[in-house]
Amino acid sequence: MDDLALRLLQLLHGSADGVSLARAAKRLDVEHSRLRRLLAVLGENARFGGLGLVRQHDDGERILLSLTGRGQSLIENGLMP
Repeated sequence: MDDLALRLLQLLHGSADGVSLARAAKRLDVEHSRLRRLLAVLGENARFGGLGLVRQHDDGERILLSLTGRGQSLIENGLMP
């Protein structure tokens, strides 16, 4: 897994309520388009080969990102730095 993916997962692990897509892009210093491509890989959409680690949901004002149970487990079990 590349450095950006690891940094995103660590960022989401530290947030109980999720992180907005815009805030994640800013904190990771990455363009929205690159972050969206990464989310296709880390997300839950099997159509794009998603790993099921990150969930995207709309709270009515913005897109929030959070870890799935699988993503949370991966970090908590020390399978990632």
